[in-house]
Amino acid sequence: MKTIFFAMYVCTLLGSTASADPAFDQLWFKGSTAEAFSEAKAQNKPILLYWGAVWCPPCNELKAQVFTHPDFAALTSSVIRVYQDGDQENAQNWSDRLKVSGYPTVLLLSSQGDELLRVVESVSWEEFAETFSLALKEGGSFAGALAQALSGGEVPPSVWKLLAYSRWTHPFMKDEEKALLLLDREKLIELIPASFAKEKALLVAGLVEDVASEDKAYHPSVVGLWQRTVTLAPSYLHTVLNNEESIWAARDLVTYQAKTILEWAQKHFEKKERDSLFLRWIRAAEFVRTRGQASVDLQLWAVYPQLVITRLIATDKALPKALKTAVRTAVARAEREATTEFQRHSVMSGAAWLLGDIGDFENARSLLLKEIRTTDTPWYYQSSLAQLEQKQGNHKDALIWSHLARESAKGNSTRLQWIEADLARTIELASDNPHAIHKIVREYYDLAFSLPEGFLGRNASRAARVKEALGKLKDPLLQETFKFYAQRCALSEGPLKERCEKFFQ
Repeated sequence: MKTIFFAMYVCTLLGSTASADPAFDQLWFKGSTAEAFSEAKAQNKPILLYWGAVWCPPCNELKAQVFTHPDFAALTSSVIRVYQDGDQENAQNWSDRLKVSGYPTVLLLSSQGDELLRVVESVSWEEFAETFSLALKEGGSFAGALAQALSGGEVPPSVWKLLAYSRWTHPFMKDEEKALLLLDREKLIELIPASFAKEKALLVAGLVEDVASEDKAYHPSVVGLWQRTVTLAPSYLHTVLNNEESIWAARDLVTYQAKTILEWAQKHFEKKERDSLFLRWIRAAEFVRTRGQASVDLQLWAVYPQLVITRLIATDKALPKALKTAVRTAVARAEREATTEFQRHSVMSGAAWLLGDIGDFENARSLLLKEIRTTDTPWYYQSSLAQLEQKQGNHKDALIWSHLARESAKGNSTRLQWIEADLARTIELASDNPHAIHKIVREYYDLAFSLPEGFLGRNASRAARVKEALGKLKDPLLQETFKFYAQRCALSEGPLKERCEKFFQ
């Protein structure tokens, strides 16, 4: 692709706009988050807080599935609804306070701010409505529900449902805290009655995903759990794939997490167990795809497990033409059925990724360029193009798209994230160009220091990634850059100063 071609697109890209959904905007409290909490306390009302970003695909999946449902406003009429966008003023302070980082996160909080429910996975309208109603009715904390379930006494159905659909951990937790909760989850899998098939499937899916994604104990207290999970994994995954009800409950594991789990199984399972698992997994994914409640994005990703399994079975062979056709068919269907703004935001980058994964770079590129012309978040698709070009070996074009994404990103926290991503790609693909690297480093720190929250909340994780990326370089000039910015920490105040000084130690 010619460099001049990119330049011709710049004006179009930076000028792209798309209207927001007025109905979605009307749902949320119009004041600040602090004012919403004050109002909740004054009226003794719970708070439903949605933490997200306009460019985030799973956030837009949640909008399409839940927030724009015709019954959402009525269901949540008794609470104060708060939309906390990660780029809003004080958003990262609230990220620290509420212990949220990943987009999306949905919290149900009491009028006093106590956490009643935390949801981060994709949920259907029916699942959200049931879980929200239960949490609102019970009014108890997650910790209280967990203690009741672990007590060994009689546990009401509402407690099992809340524990199954709640997010147990968050990025601000220490490894020791996460380890204790992992052990608790293992206990609950034994305690939960067989009649709660969906809830047990979700508890099992969470445990297996945590273990498989790390594949080594991150704390001494769970070394035994890791070993037990490997031993019990065939039985655990049988629980997930046992029937349609459990498959649907754990559909995110079956589709989006297929690579993590199946590669882990390939490593730890005996051949007979592995072959049986692969066959059942493909059938489960097909069930998810044909389920009437499946979202456009879920139907799209239902083809992914077959890609993963095919590569695990035949590592030295090209993908069958029939499988490539199935991927193209799934992408074409997704593009046709994603008709709303929220659906396209949630689906199209993944569709392009799947095309790139089968080597269909031309159609993947065409799909992304088409979205760029109309989207209000061009930087997300420009990053996807950078990834696509890099995968094809076009490093020069990959860097051009990466730089364009950094320059077009809007919102302070979003800009920090895209500057960090461009820095990482530039270090990887152009480590022999210190001038370009230094320019991006200065741009990152200048923005971070200009913000009251430059090293707080989600921004802190970006700063950590910058630090990690720069640690790979042996550039004495960078040390001078660090010294210069480290001195600016002294001019900061409160938590920002503490985080800043810790970062530059």
